[in-house]
Amino acid sequence: MSLRACRVCQGTDLLHHSTLENFPVFIWPLKTPEISKHPTTNIELYICKMCGHAQLQDFSDEFVSYLYSEGSCLEDERALKTERHQKLSQNLGATFFDHKRVLDVGGGNNPYAMFLPKSEYWISDIAPTPQAKELTPHIVEGPFENAAIPNGYFDVIFSFQSMEHFSRPSDVVSKMAKSLKDDGILVIEVPNFQGLVNKLPYYTLFHQHISIFSVTSLFKIAEKHGFFPHNLLRQDEVILAIFKKSKPQEPVEFQEPTSVEMANRLMNRFKILKTFLEKDQNLIGEIAAYSAGGSMALMLSHYPQLREKVTLCFDIDKRKQGRFLPLTAVPVQDPVHIAKHKAVPFLFLNDTLYDLIVKEYKVKGANVAKMLAEIDHIESEK
Repeated sequence: MSLRACRVCQGTDLLHHSTLENFPVFIWPLKTPEISKHPTTNIELYICKMCGHAQLQDFSDEFVSYLYSEGSCLEDERALKTERHQKLSQNLGATFFDHKRVLDVGGGNNPYAMFLPKSEYWISDIAPTPQAKELTPHIVEGPFENAAIPNGYFDVIFSFQSMEHFSRPSDVVSKMAKSLKDDGILVIEVPNFQGLVNKLPYYTLFHQHISIFSVTSLFKIAEKHGFFPHNLLRQDEVILAIFKKSKPQEPVEFQEPTSVEMANRLMNRFKILKTFLEKDQNLIGEIAAYSAGGSMALMLSHYPQLREKVTLCFDIDKRKQGRFLPLTAVPVQDPVHIAKHKAVPFLFLNDTLYDLIVKEYKVKGANVAKMLAEIDHIESEK
């Protein structure tokens, strides 16, 4: 597979940076233990030499639909949504959204309606959940690019954690420009390339995230369709920015490495993390994976020799239990069964779960978050 043109600027001068072989098509637990029915394909990372946008290879519309055919186990990110709304309210005013016409693009799985009780709230999503449909009568199903959305109608358009999923994000922003009033605002939140490399390198590249946005490439795709950045509210693991059709009085300033530099650092961190994993005495024999989310599936795909050692998996999410960790025949169990397997070392991805489970069940294990913190220290000394 290759990439014909950049998804941001349509340039054809592209750098093929790297290949990740045999990555899972589905990152959530699957119904069958038959590994032959757990599809894989390569991930190809390209970087546009014209605008710097990082992105994956071309995918057909059929393949993009297929990526979601097994469903997902997205969590209700209430705390993250609350934090986001607080930042928006601090910047725009506590009553800014009252009596506004609001369109939530891609909001069919994690809708924002709870924060907008006085707004005319619309959702455009390819497959909104039944719960989302109960929140508003204004539901538009299907691809946003072709959706029957009125032109010049909305005061506010949101796109939270959805732009990275679109095969043709430029068409999406073009449609947003037509749907938004001239004095309206566009709010976009996407995963941040730099932030992911720093904190969650194993979660940076996977098939569902077709674009890996930097602040630079996000601003460029917006500006291409007549939007100007007015505020950059977050630049950590995510980018949260406000755009308008009018130019700001002062340009929004930011600093970040180039996408090539970020991609190089990503690959280097994978190599260093491999040495940490190989040295950890808890990971010599069989291991138990704590959590069966996309992060764990991707972590194990970067290190397939580690995946071969996984014989147990636990997750508190009932939707995952009874299913099987991708590319394994390991069933996901309720954590109440951990006590039966205390002798098996655990693999954890974050400090919170490590502290909680080690303390509650008196198990031993390896903590990837701690390894990454040590890698940060090594990098800072160079």
